[in-house]
Amino acid sequence: MSSFVLVLMVSTFLSAKESVESSGHVLLEVLNYYGFMFDSNTMSITQDGFVMSPMPEEMYGSSGTQLFVSDPFRPEINAASSMTRFREIQEEFRNTFNKFSAFQNSTLTSSTNLLNMTLQ
Repeated sequence: MSSFVLVLMVSTFLSAKESVESSGHVLLEVLNYYGFMFDSNTMSITQDGFVMSPMPEEMYGSSGTQLFVSDPFRPEINAASSMTRFREIQEEFRNTFNKFSAFQNSTLTSSTNLLNMTLQ
């Protein structure tokens, strides 16, 4: 996954939220959403937010693309067109969410500590 696609995914998620909590809490929400709730078979990511429609058929092509993220500069272009392992990335989002959630009720209550744990 390119950093550009990841930034578009996170910014779309943040723009759909009414308020932003601590960075640690937002990290958990992003991991939860893209790991468990987001279904790339029925949803696309656009400048308008999450669209309940599958990736346009012509975008699948022979590359095996599993995700449609509209390029903000050219909305008809899939910024994630070269990503063929989105299911594996989703699994990593789930695993990371589960690991961090285990610490949610522990002594690691500040977002700074959670972020430091993430970076280790």
